[in-house]
Amino acid sequence: MAQWTSAVGAAQLARQLQAQQQKPMGPGARRPPAYRALADGIRLLVLEGRVPVAARLPAERELALGLSVSRTTVAAAYEALRAEGFLESRRGAGSWTAVPAGNPLPARGLEPLPPESLGSMIDLGCASLPAPEPWLTRAVQGALEELPPYAHTHGDYPAGLPALRQMIADRYTERGIATMPEQIMVTTGAMGAIDAICHLFAGRGERIAVESPSYANILQLMREAGARLVPVAMEEGIGGWDMNRWRHVLRDAAPRLAYVVADFH
Repeated sequence: MAQWTSAVGAAQLARQLQAQQQKPMGPGARRPPAYRALADGIRLLVLEGRVPVAARLPAERELALGLSVSRTTVAAAYEALRAEGFLESRRGAGSWTAVPAGNPLPARGLEPLPPESLGSMIDLGCASLPAPEPWLTRAVQGALEELPPYAHTHGDYPAGLPALRQMIADRYTERGIATMPEQIMVTTGAMGAIDAICHLFAGRGERIAVESPSYANILQLMREAGARLVPVAMEEGIGGWDMNRWRHVLRDAAPRLAYVVADFH
């Protein structure tokens, strides 16, 4: 019986492979053989979670046509993946993605580490700090006191509570940016806000400049929206943004949007 639970078409896999960012090669470095580059590309898609584990891959001939390469190249790439534990095959059932024994299954984004792992691993998937007490409790209690008037209405405010939008607009105005509450939209979180911005201002195929490294879940959200990410490396150490690199990217790549994590220190 086949051991795959989903399938990836040749055209879809070809698009994902072609959309991968090409890393610049250092001086004197040799380009890997075509089969090795193809195997590395598929392996990276699996590790990133963009191609699920246990997903049936296209037949060698189909993928060769989709990538405009020889069938020999695809066959050699599949064989390399099988040797490394990232592909399993069975005659009559095809080939499907896998991960080497003993490795955790990759997710489409990064999930926070379980409590028992905190002492042995550094969690780069979540940058949230502990709740700010006692202010969080005070804010919740204050919100509960103001809840009854809203309970008598439908409670549906897609752009946010009018009073909150007014307060945010006033805050911007006080800082020198004249703002009306009608210009404010309150979202359920940063992910929701960025998702709305991507769909409103960056259509499929548009470039978005992103700092590198950055928040993995935001990058995955942008990829799923069809954006083409243009990474901008940070300064070495803890120097922060490399403004020269940003100038070059904004000038040469002309991205539609730029995503950075604000630094208020």
